[in-house]
Amino acid sequence: MYNKLYSKEVWKYLFFWLLFLVACGGTPEVIPTPVPSPVPTDTPVPAATPVPTKVPEPTATLAATATLGVVPTATQNLPSVAQILADNGRFSTFKTAFEQANLDEALGDPGPFTLFVPTNDAFAKLPSGLFDAFRADPKGDLSDLVLGHVVNDNLAMTALTALTAVTTAKGDRISLQKNSDGTLLLNGSVAVVGEPLLAWNGIVYVVDTVLLPDIADLLLLLPQFTLLTEALDAAGMMPQLHESGPFTLFAPTDAALTALPQELRQQLLQAADTAASNGFLRNHLVGQQLLQPTLAAAGTVPTLGDSEIVVTLNDGFVHLNDTAQLTNIVLPAANGTIFGIDGLLTMPTTLASDS
Repeated sequence: MYNKLYSKEVWKYLFFWLLFLVACGGTPEVIPTPVPSPVPTDTPVPAATPVPTKVPEPTATLAATATLGVVPTATQNLPSVAQILADNGRFSTFKTAFEQANLDEALGDPGPFTLFVPTNDAFAKLPSGLFDAFRADPKGDLSDLVLGHVVNDNLAMTALTALTAVTTAKGDRISLQKNSDGTLLLNGSVAVVGEPLLAWNGIVYVVDTVLLPDIADLLLLLPQFTLLTEALDAAGMMPQLHESGPFTLFAPTDAALTALPQELRQQLLQAADTAASNGFLRNHLVGQQLLQPTLAAAGTVPTLGDSEIVVTLNDGFVHLNDTAQLTNIVLPAANGTIFGIDGLLTMPTTLASDS
């Protein structure tokens, strides 16, 4: 009996235990999947807005960049005018002159600059001793020479050809004109050769001749004309040769003046008769700029004195009044031309009669 009751109780226990397990999740509940409502065909579906992966940083404007002192992209690959001089062996003499005058660092500044750069060959054409005379005074004469090749502006060729003159950093005036073949000439005879060289702070033009100061300043530096300079100074004519002119000076060399009788030469150098000395010297001065090619065909040239100069060409040499011949010194100055001559165009007769 006990065993039957026990078995019955056991089965009852197992039955309720099974019900308990089923009630607690023995069989997983199935959740139905919701069916989406159909979208009307006449209602547009908005596109999803893309999310940027990175917000770009703002960039500076060209004006702001320039204000910050950064070279704009359009010019940042160009050299400075100083670098152009350093990189081109043809300009080494001019570069050295800039350095000796202590002006080379300025060419790295923003500028702008226009440089007329003589080649080494142009410097080689200078009369003996002239460039050495410039270099003897680095902060004076040499600095003036260098600054006479610089214009504080960026002048493209179209701008240059539209002008008749420019003013240099030294204050000299450079005249501009084109010759018959279209070559740009400075001061009547200094030719611009080749294409301009562009820099981020300016422009470089190559020239075939050194741009020199005015006639008076040149005479003070030329060792071949010390006696003439002394005579012009004694006669009070040096200030006139600083003026804009233009002039052409036929300059007797020291050798030509030394050939005068000593007493006559001393009277001339000391301006014992200022009017006579002035008249004699003005017979060697012309009130226009004459260039070597045109001089040979000039025929007769009036002077600022009371005489004319008769020009002839014999065996390829230019003769003046049959008393003097051109030497190899021909210098285009800022206000004209100096022609060296080996004799006198007139004799200082008034002085001779007073002696």
